[in-house]
Amino acid sequence: MPLPADVNVLRQSAALGAHIAALLDPDTPVPGVSEGDPRPELRGIAVPATKPGAARDWRLTAGWGSRTNQGITMPGRGRTETRGYDEAEVDVAAHASILGAHPYDVFLNDATFWRNIPERVWECRIGGYQVLKKWLSYRDHSILGRPLDAEEVGHFQDTARRIAAILLLGPDLDVSYRICAGAHQALTGYHGSS
Repeated sequence: MPLPADVNVLRQSAALGAHIAALLDPDTPVPGVSEGDPRPELRGIAVPATKPGAARDWRLTAGWGSRTNQGITMPGRGRTETRGYDEAEVDVAAHASILGAHPYDVFLNDATFWRNIPERVWECRIGGYQVLKKWLSYRDHSILGRPLDAEEVGHFQDTARRIAAILLLGPDLDVSYRICAGAHQALTGYHGSS
């Protein structure tokens, strides 16, 4: 990891790192992402929706998870539908080169779903696990025995927006790395153990 000799470059890099840390911590409110009005490119992500004529239903019954006889939660296939971005999602679609060319609608059940989860947000993995899908697997109605509450529905939306915000920082992180590498100066007087 290059350590820049210029303190201002180091501070800018540290500020980016602090922003990433806040986005990764679900308990840290991030203005424009999980707090206040969402930024335009995030506003249309993971919007709770119900099919026309259907009653809203927060039961997660689309086969996202199950529990084995030993009490182990196993992920299921669930139900998603991919499509193109629509007119209400132009601010998200403007970032398709980073977020993905196609969004998913992720279904709780036959009536209710989260609308517009960009493909790279949906596919995002941490520790080898698909983040959003893993979250759903532990909240399947067969495991919880109840519908999701409004806070859980909002948490899923916030998590999708946080992932999108991290992905959108990719170009800035690349630039920061190149600047840090260009301003790197070898440490003098350090003789690490061999």
